Amino acid sequence: VTVEAVADAAGISRRTFSNYFTSKEDALLYGEEQQIRALVRSVRDRPAEEPAWPALRAAVAQFAERVAPPE
Repeated sequence: VTVEAVADAAGISRRTFSNYFTSKEDALLYGEEQQIRALVRSVRDRPAEEPAWPALRAAVAQFAERVAPPE
């Protein structure tokens, strides 16, 4: 699949695609990158006095709830 094909399928120009992504791979992994950033934010937003492992477990549990498919 070419960048042109991806852009055509999205109804945008190749130039617009290139404004947002450097490659097809970059576009493909964009969602995963955003999920990882959200997980990092969740850990960072935990109370500073909370011990590291409980904070990480709580952040991962919250993350899992957000990304779990609906039942």
